[in-house]
Amino acid sequence: MSPKQRRKLWDVLRPKLKKEFDALGITRCEVCGIGIFLGFAHRYKRRFIHTEEELRLVALLCAGCHEEIEFTGHLPMYERITSIIENREAGYNPSIHA
Repeated sequence: MSPKQRRKLWDVLRPKLKKEFDALGITRCEVCGIGIFLGFAHRYKRRFIHTEEELRLVALLCAGCHEEIEFTGHLPMYERITSIIENREAGYNPSIHA
């Protein structure tokens, strides 16, 4: 997938993911529970993502948590986002626990 294709696909997927997260009640940072300055964080830096499936694997994070996780390095970032996704799939919703 070229960078242009990836960007175009992300522009289509992002609003869909927003609706999916809203429908699940995930409206706050999945780490700290804050409800402002939110964005999606990927397991890999986006330039290393080459499939739609991987592009959809995201966590909803506030800017602070996103930055903190992103600058830990590739492997810790992958592990942390994967852990957040697994916790969500297991039923943990920080929007409820915040």
